[in-house]
Amino acid sequence: MRFGILERFSERIEPSTPLERPYQAHFLPLGVAAKIAQTAMGFGIGFFTLALAFQPVLSDQDVQKAAQEGIQMVTPRNGYILGNYLFKQFHDGIRLQKGEQEVDDIVVSTPYERVRYNGFIYAFQQKPFPLDTAKKIASELKNKITFSIYTHSTYSVDEELADYLKVYQDKAKAQGSDANTDPNKQPSYLIAYSLATLEVGGKVYPAQKTYDGPFRDQFTIEGGKAEIHFLGVVHYTFDLRDLVNNGKIEGQGVLRFSDSQGKEYSETVDLGSYY
Repeated sequence: MRFGILERFSERIEPSTPLERPYQAHFLPLGVAAKIAQTAMGFGIGFFTLALAFQPVLSDQDVQKAAQEGIQMVTPRNGYILGNYLFKQFHDGIRLQKGEQEVDDIVVSTPYERVRYNGFIYAFQQKPFPLDTAKKIASELKNKITFSIYTHSTYSVDEELADYLKVYQDKAKAQGSDANTDPNKQPSYLIAYSLATLEVGGKVYPAQKTYDGPFRDQFTIEGGKAEIHFLGVVHYTFDLRDLVNNGKIEGQGVLRFSDSQGKEYSETVDLGSYY
C-alpha cells in the first residue's frame, strides 16, 4: 500500500451516483474515503488478478461476476483494489520538486472494471446493486477503454491564475476548445492537455476527452515550503469496436498525449492485459 498523490483524489472527486458519471473516479467519492481512512489499513491499492483478455461486451455472467467482485472488496481492511488496472506510476510522493512532470499515474478502465468499481461503491454505501443497473453500466461502456491521467500542476494556484491561465487558454483554443474546456469548471492547466490518440495495428483512434477538477491541495515544496496546487484527472476514452475479434480485444497499442507544459507521452499498452 502506498500513500502518495494518487490517494489525494479519493477525497476530492465531487460526489455523485456511480451511474451518472461512470468514469468519474477510480477511488471513492467525497466523504467515503474519510471513513475508510479510519479503518485498520486505510485506503489501499491492492492486487487483484483474474484471467485476462479485454472483454469489450460483457455477458450477463460477466456482469454478475464483476459486480460480486466489487461487492466482496468491502471489508474493514480494504479500499477499492485497483490491481493491474494501475497501468503506470511515475511518482507517488507528496513532495514536489522543481522541474517535476505533471503526470503522476495512469489508470485503465474497461467495462468490467467499471461494473466492479460500482459494485464496490454501492456495497460500501450499504445499498443494493441491482443487476439491471450493472447491466446498464456495462452496456453504456461496451467496446470502450479509458485511460485516466492523474496529475498535479507544477505551479502554485496563485502563480497559475496570475501568470499562466492565458497561456493555457490559448493552448486549448489552438487544440480545439470545445474538446478541452468546460464552462462550468474553473479554468486551469487541465484545459491545456492535448487530445489523445491510441494507435493499434497501424490505425489511429481519437479519444473523447473529459476531466475532473481542478481541486486544490497543499504540497510540500523542495526546501520545506508549503504551497497550494491544483490537482486533476484527465480521462481519454476510446471506442474500439472495430478491433473486436471473437468477443475480445487483444494486441498492443500506443497511447499518445501531451500535458499542459507540452511534454509528450508515448506509452505502449497491451490491450489483452485488461479484462
